[in-house]
Amino acid sequence: LGGDCCADLEERVAELEATTARKGNRKVSLTISGQVNRQLMYWNDGVRSNTYLGIDNSNSSTRFGFSGNAKVTPSVTAGFSILLDIRDKSRSVLVSQTSEDGSSQERTGNANGDNLIRLRDANWYLDSSSLGRLTMGRLTTAGPAGTIDLGGVGPVAVGGEGCIGTSMRFRDSAGALTAVSIGGLSMGCAHPTFRGDGVRYNSPTFAGFSFAASVTEALKVERAAENGVYSASTGAGPIGQNLAADLKYAGEFSGVRVAAAVGYESSRANDDDGVSNNSNYTTIGGSLSLLHVPTGLFVQGEYMATEGQSADNATAGSPLNGAVAKGNRYHVQAGIGQNWFGIGKTTVFGEYGRHNGWGGLQAAITVAGTSTDSMTIWGLGVNQAIDAAAMDLYMGYRNYDANNASAIGTQSIGIFSAGARIKF
Repeated sequence: LGGDCCADLEERVAELEATTARKGNRKVSLTISGQVNRQLMYWNDGVRSNTYLGIDNSNSSTRFGFSGNAKVTPSVTAGFSILLDIRDKSRSVLVSQTSEDGSSQERTGNANGDNLIRLRDANWYLDSSSLGRLTMGRLTTAGPAGTIDLGGVGPVAVGGEGCIGTSMRFRDSAGALTAVSIGGLSMGCAHPTFRGDGVRYNSPTFAGFSFAASVTEALKVERAAENGVYSASTGAGPIGQNLAADLKYAGEFSGVRVAAAVGYESSRANDDDGVSNNSNYTTIGGSLSLLHVPTGLFVQGEYMATEGQSADNATAGSPLNGAVAKGNRYHVQAGIGQNWFGIGKTTVFGEYGRHNGWGGLQAAITVAGTSTDSMTIWGLGVNQAIDAAAMDLYMGYRNYDANNASAIGTQSIGIFSAGARIKF
């Protein structure tokens, strides 16, 4: 070619290298992925109504992450995952009738609360095609599975979890706001599993079945004095543990896709799962989802039951002789999804669910006590996938009706949400 072409090319390559993000080495792959999910939320509590604009959808929050892997042998892979999400003040789980900016807990260190990033996962793993995967670090535990979403309605409604409007409070028969929220009469936005620091094992899939188990926080439980009180002088206090396991199945028969799961969780003195570290509780749960592939008709649902016991007062380390409380919930969704418009599947669905005893359970876990309560949920929604843009457009409505020992009136809460999730 002659001339300075090679020197010009080398200079251009050097310029591109200087301005391009690079991996630390060539042995481990690197993938950057994530999603942005924002919506508007209209609510009506029987007395007041309003619409909050541009808030984050806690059903499937805005997030980003890094992952990678490398082949150790033809059958063994080593890898990692780091996943973070945006914890700004205006999230659908936190906004309420009295605050469009959510909870003050999200504003620590910044009046706008717009600089908070939460670490969801940070772990490494070794994966053998014949022995399974071992993961260590901050991870999502095994345990009771929520609704397995074969229908594709997750951005609108994640089974029984109330991640949109969780902090909205019910009004009494006189129209005054009570202290009882949607989240207070349910598991709220806490999914059946949670994230913690520990070890998890996932088995290979055999005939459609797979098994997972996890141990997080500590190998054994320690208390200051099982029959005494917390010692301020020695600093001895509860060291918690979470044990969880699940069995899942996936298969297809004559055009019917099937997904099912059963799980168990035992939490002891653990303060990383959203409840008091004074408490013990166990949870069992199951889910079943059916999809008729040719027609797109689907039905999916879940059942979960929890039993909890707390200390007899709010003093850390005090004995667990408080009231035993039980809660359960079930939730069913059904609908149809087809690519009617050529841009992606359109899914239309309805749902119904009921939560029993969760208010009493939460009271027993935090400060000893119990009550009889229930909450029913019904809703409708539609999700439009746009395949070319890895995008979902959605809108949905949920109605919440509460009954509890605090004599809440018949005022229900209606919540309409509409927005979009785009993945990258």
